[in-house]
Amino acid sequence: MLQSGAGGDTQFVDMIEAYDRLSPTLKKFIDKLDVVHTSKIQAVTAKNEGGINRKPSIDSIHPLVRYHPVLRKKALFLNSNFSTRVLGLKDEESHALLELLINHTEGLLDAHIRASWDENTVVLWDNRRLIHTATLDWDSDDIRHSFRITPLAERPVRNEQEYETWDPEKEKEKIRHTEEYLALTPAQYSEKFY
Repeated sequence: MLQSGAGGDTQFVDMIEAYDRLSPTLKKFIDKLDVVHTSKIQAVTAKNEGGINRKPSIDSIHPLVRYHPVLRKKALFLNSNFSTRVLGLKDEESHALLELLINHTEGLLDAHIRASWDENTVVLWDNRRLIHTATLDWDSDDIRHSFRITPLAERPVRNEQEYETWDPEKEKEKIRHTEEYLALTPAQYSEKFY
């Protein structure tokens, strides 16, 4: 951060901990589900606030529960800003499940950490385990500028077997069909993938 000032902290929450605290029954149900992640909401917000869109927004299909290949643990993989729909569920079911999981995650106060920014502050985190959000708690016209570097990592996978057998050609094929998969009814998606 080049300019220091009060406010604008970043909050992080541990999504492995969020997953671990769910009931065994709910874990079993959500382990096999896919969720749509979209950058459209962020793109619209950035545009409305005078920001720059550097690339077109996209929709991606990811597992709702992802496998962390280093820690060999499962983590919830959703975010209130990007996760829009659980595939294979009716709209009202999807909305209710996402709301339940997001409220659960936000309520884990002892699994949150807050980074306060000042000049020369550096924070490193693992996106496979943590999600983050800005705290919009400052009222200033001061310009704040930060640098973010995001390395490439593996595509989110559901379990160790998917991680070990991941094939880039199969992945490209799946990506080519994203729009088709998103257009399926819940029953069609469930029949094809679950």
